[in-house]
Amino acid sequence: MKTFVILPLILFSTAAYCQKAKTDTPERKVILFDEVRQAKPDNSAFEKKELATVEPKQLTNYKNKEVITKGYVIKATIVDSCVVFDVSANRTILDFRILIKAKDRFDFDHPELLYPRKKIEVVGKVVEYKTNPAVVISRENQIRISGR
Repeated sequence: MKTFVILPLILFSTAAYCQKAKTDTPERKVILFDEVRQAKPDNSAFEKKELATVEPKQLTNYKNKEVITKGYVIKATIVDSCVVFDVSANRTILDFRILIKAKDRFDFDHPELLYPRKKIEVVGKVVEYKTNPAVVISRENQIRISGR
């Protein structure tokens, strides 16, 4: 996912600019996308060396441990102010869920709209949620889009 930092621009009216510059023809500076710095995503959660990379089917063996896993987000729902993603390895059968608790939900930028129908990687603690394994995340740097 590409994120751009937008630089603030101060806009003057043409008359005010011409009066200040003492000329009749205004000059406007156009900022091209090449001049805008691209913000680097924070992947620090994925750089921990002690984390195991686990296939979605194996998550039940890693309860109460922090792991890295990946899958395809089938759908997102909001249950009791928590965001719940249903995730599958093969896009059909539910393998695990991702939970964003209510207190952490507003630290994310509309996750229920951003992640459905995307391949993602996630770092978090494995718990059991409604008889399925679930990965609990609390910060936006714990989830990233890895493809479509």
